[in-house]
Amino acid sequence: MRVGDDAETLCQLAAALGRFTAIGDDQTAARAGLTLVLIDARAGRHGFTAERLDQVRRVLGRPGSAADRADVLLVQAEVAELDGNHDQARACHAAALELLRHHDEAPDEGKQP
Repeated sequence: MRVGDDAETLCQLAAALGRFTAIGDDQTAARAGLTLVLIDARAGRHGFTAERLDQVRRVLGRPGSAADRADVLLVQAEVAELDGNHDQARACHAAALELLRHHDEAPDEGKQP
């Protein structure tokens, strides 16, 4: 059994997701949701995977952190791989790599040359 596959962990994550959502911390709630997507996909529970992934993508995929957007793409890649959609998985991995590559090449704001 992998860490996070047990029912107690799932309950704790779901409760944390509810608490962060209730206080309006969308970023942290989205990260908890992203973890739940991975756990559900790895366990073969695909019922809410697409819906949760869409919710996470709306929060973390907004303009802002390239790392957050890359995290979403990497989870999408793993879910696609688990579903046997290898082409989509490769496309998501490539998009995440490209996103991070461009982010690393961008000059830091406020730094002197």
